[in-house]
Amino acid sequence: MAQNRPLEGGKKRPIFRIDCPTCIDEATLPSSDSLSYKLLDVEEEATFDYQGTPINISVYSLIETEELGSGNFGTVMLAEVKGRPEIKMAVKRLNLTPSQSNPNDYTANTDLRTMRAVGSGLNPYVTKFYAPIIDRSTCQLLICMELCETSMDTFYTTMHAIDKTQHLDLLLKRMISHV
Repeated sequence: MAQNRPLEGGKKRPIFRIDCPTCIDEATLPSSDSLSYKLLDVEEEATFDYQGTPINISVYSLIETEELGSGNFGTVMLAEVKGRPEIKMAVKRLNLTPSQSNPNDYTANTDLRTMRAVGSGLNPYVTKFYAPIIDRSTCQLLICMELCETSMDTFYTTMHAIDKTQHLDLLLKRMISHV
């Protein structure tokens, strides 16, 4: 237990109170409807521009072929559009309900806003955002985006292995080291 011992010079140390959350019985939690949220402008279908051609997609038209990665916030899958095997994309699946272990992990809306702002296609060095769709059967947001030719792990390792650098390389190295 913390004690209020005097410091040198006769001053007393301040005592800081730390409040810890208590466990809540599941029966007292609100209904599952109040734990989820709605993205008003996201539907089960979406249309995006692929090299000048409008492409309509839905959860049922995406064929997920391989898991590219996963983490605390979701899974990224390699997918192609049914009937259009030349269109390959990365699909990030994010839960729309909080996990039991962390009820504050609503990252779907944050990720969607970030992709819309950054992946608008205005910068050739950023992954292009195609469209968001809702998978109601799994209660997930699917963020469909351009498939990169490499992973962040490979890119990160490659950038840090470069010996001869130029000004742009230095900038990229600095940016990547903070990812």
